[in-house]
Amino acid sequence: MSFSTKFAILAIVGVLVFGSGFATDSYESLKTFGVLIAAWLTLAIYSFLYQDNPVYKFAEHVFVGIAAAYGAIVAFWEVIVPKVIYELVAPAPELTGTALRDWAPQWIVIVPVFFGLCFFTRFTKKYDYMVRWSLAFLIGGYAGARLTGFAEGDLVQQAAATMIPVTGIDFFPPAPYLRVGEYGMNHLLIIVGVIATLAYFFFSKPHRGALGVTAKVGIWFLMLAFGASFGYTVMARVSLLIGRFLFLMSDWLGVA
Repeated sequence: MSFSTKFAILAIVGVLVFGSGFATDSYESLKTFGVLIAAWLTLAIYSFLYQDNPVYKFAEHVFVGIAAAYGAIVAFWEVIVPKVIYELVAPAPELTGTALRDWAPQWIVIVPVFFGLCFFTRFTKKYDYMVRWSLAFLIGGYAGARLTGFAEGDLVQQAAATMIPVTGIDFFPPAPYLRVGEYGMNHLLIIVGVIATLAYFFFSKPHRGALGVTAKVGIWFLMLAFGASFGYTVMARVSLLIGRFLFLMSDWLGVA
């Protein structure tokens, strides 16, 4: 038995023994046990900041295993049961009266079920080629379904945001506003930023003269956009870190 396995077993036993004496009734004992497990796993994950160690590896394996099991359970109850069993094998329990009498198997469901089962042929050498059918259907269907969404959100809306009048701009609005009335400076910045950024990606002509200046302005807009996106990502990660620290200080240690 490896050291990491021994340590994991001892850690679980220690938490079970240590957590059993914290409360008198079963609900409080279970709640305390859950807090102890969560606190221990949190500290185990953050132990990677020191170095890669068996404690971190154990917590990582636990997280991956629980996430996979949770995903399988959610897929079964949210997809298999309502979309396959209730549509093909038996009616849903909530159907009553006329809806129950009118229920009939939806044989079209066999098509996605077949493609779904083809994924499991990957575990056989004789029929593993059938998984390509499922992958082709999945990728093609997803691309087609998302094409209109991306075109509407990333192309049409972005183009419409630049097709706005810039009349009525007050270049010296009262602080702290950059916009007065219906239109304002932010509209002008959007238009300038889009044109300058597109000019930077125009490689058919050397970036000299007016085109070069516009391209440099586009670089600044790109830097601002990437910086804002990266800053938003950092803020989200810091928010998760703060949440973990609040859990450790409040729920576990009870000092906050």
